[in-house]
Amino acid sequence: MTTWARSLLQLQPLVAYDPRLLPVWRKRLTLALVSIFAIIPGFCSTIYLPALDAVTVELDSPSIMVTLSNSLYMLFMGIACQ
Repeated sequence: MTTWARSLLQLQPLVAYDPRLLPVWRKRLTLALVSIFAIIPGFCSTIYLPALDAVTVELDSPSIMVTLSNSLYMLFMGIACQ
């Protein structure tokens, strides 16, 4: 293999701030934070759904409005994941 071909195959940073050059602790911290933030929306919806009746009674609102709030939450959660 020629020197020219070998230089083409080497991974070189294309930008000044290359994530491959970050320290390992920072990569792990980023992965942990992204994982936690990905779990939170699904966890919140499972907490909210069983409490729909209690929310309806406590806020004295029609059940369709409370169900609509959950539907909108799920809709925007889906849009945000795109």
